[in-house]
Amino acid sequence: MAAAMAASLGQAQVPIDRRPTVPAVIPDSVSVEPNIHYGQYKETVLDILQPKAPSKENRPGVILIHGGGWVNGTKE
Repeated sequence: MAAAMAASLGQAQVPIDRRPTVPAVIPDSVSVEPNIHYGQYKETVLDILQPKAPSKENRPGVILIHGGGWVNGTKE
């Protein structure tokens, strides 16, 4: 029975590239520098998001790569 349920659930999954996108909600306390070019191709862009408030201490950083291998998908 578990195998039958797993098979039916697998068929109901929506392919990743067809899922609806939900726009990100960025709080007012965050500044955004969008579409900064960093390579020789016009498609190679990145966004920098950082707190607007200054800090006297170090803050953690996060690098997010969307996983399209620079071939499929977009950073949005």
